[in-house]
Parts: sequence; structure tokens; C-alpha cells
Amino acid sequence: MAYSNYLRDLIIDRTLLDPAIFPDGLFLSLHDRDPGLTGNNELEGGAYTRLSLPLVRSGPGAVVNEQLIEFEDLPRSTVAYWGLWSARAEGQFLAGGPLLTPFAVAEGQNLRWRESDLVIRIG
Repeated sequence: MAYSNYLRDLIIDRTLLDPAIFPDGLFLSLHDRDPGLTGNNELEGGAYTRLSLPLVRSGPGAVVNEQLIEFEDLPRSTVAYWGLWSARAEGQFLAGGPLLTPFAVAEGQNLRWRESDLVIRIG
């Protein structure tokens, strides 16, 4: 099934960009393997914690990070997937997917995305 641009934008507006739905905002997680439908395989260790992810629309059916995202002091891992959550800790897993290029991270290394580098598409 194909979604029209109108429907994809409506889904984004009424979910990801609606502060009434997510009053605390959205949070980005990192995963070393597929998070599946529940957010499995999230990184642990170091100073890793989910980060706030302010999003803005970037085109039909797509949003991007509005500001720099920097995970600091990560555990040694290969970050291959991202996740989207309703809370910094616990919360509901909303979505996830593979990174275009996995990142091999050394113990204590930082990982960053510049503004507009992380793109999330609907449909």
C-alpha cells in the first residue's frame, strides 16, 4: 500500500510532532543488533543514555533532528541500529531501523550526528 504525501505528513503531525502525544518529547536510542518491535539490543555501559530528539519536518513524510546529537563515553560496540522512544528511561518503544553505515565504537568514544543528519521517513 502506498501512502500519499498528505497522509504521511498527517501521521507525522499527529504523532511525532504533536506535543500532546509526547509531552516529554522523543528520545533516541542506539542498538548493536536489530531492536525488533520492542527495542531489544539497546547499548548498555559507559555513560550511555537515550538522548532527547527534537524533530522538524524535512519534506513529505520525513523528519530530521533539529540540533546536534552527541552520545558521549559509549561502551565498546558496533552501533548498527537506532530506536525511537517515548521516554529517556523505560517508556514505549515506537520505531527503529538500521543505520546506513554501522559505527564501530571504541570504549569511551563519542558518536554524533550533525543537525539534519538523522532522517526518519514514514511510509
